[in-house]
Amino acid sequence: MLATIFTKKITKNLYCSAMILSVGLLSACSDTDKETKKSTDYATAAIEANYSVEVLEGKKVSYVANFGHDGSSLELEAGDKVTVEIGAESLSLIESISSGTATYRLNRTETLLASKYFFEFLRETQEDADGSFVEVPESFSLTSPTSITGAFRPANGKTFPISWDQRTGGDDDGEEFTIRYDFDCRHDSGTPSISKSYVEKVEDTGEHLVNLLTVLAENGEVGNYQACSRFNIIAIRSSTDGNLDGALKSGSVVGSQVRTIEGSLEGLQLP
Repeated sequence: MLATIFTKKITKNLYCSAMILSVGLLSACSDTDKETKKSTDYATAAIEANYSVEVLEGKKVSYVANFGHDGSSLELEAGDKVTVEIGAESLSLIESISSGTATYRLNRTETLLASKYFFEFLRETQEDADGSFVEVPESFSLTSPTSITGAFRPANGKTFPISWDQRTGGDDDGEEFTIRYDFDCRHDSGTPSISKSYVEKVEDTGEHLVNLLTVLAENGEVGNYQACSRFNIIAIRSSTDGNLDGALKSGSVVGSQVRTIEGSLEGLQLP
């Protein structure tokens, strides 16, 4: 019997995908080959700052910041630093530089999660920007598909539902729910085949019907794929509520809850 097996799995490195899906603003996801510039060359009012907090299953949290000026990434130097307040502690983010982009990150597993996190951009010789905060949306779990070992096929070989915990109240202004699919699919003969990603924003109602005729389409057409050896679902509830300190030129604040199911599909009947 052909079977599709889905396994819930913690997302390890979804910062860029989460931020791209939410606002598409962070230079930390850039593939530029430009050299970084020094933060000390610019006044605070000339600097763009991007802050994010990403919460994964198991209370694993990534606190991330990056800084820029006119498209160039800034490396914090000469006493400039960025911190995040977690409980009663103010902790420094750790620098990493890759492909011309300086990123500041702190990864932790928290005992207690907050709904709001404050970031401070502290400067040795320039004005501080210590009033930025990120608001994290309500947590959720993907409730279907779940971890199963039996047969699981898309209905009629074309569609299947996914579901998650609905919001329990509060203001959802500034929030989005986004689903990304990463997949490798093929005909049993090996041709045609497809390997790509598809992103869609959906209503945060707790359920969505995945239509493979849409997800697997290229240029409006769907190949005769019979199986997907990889079909991963990344669900992101994100919020752009929060505050960016007025001392900064511009930037973004994004909080997100990210959940992932990794699996495969078989028994497809397309188109």
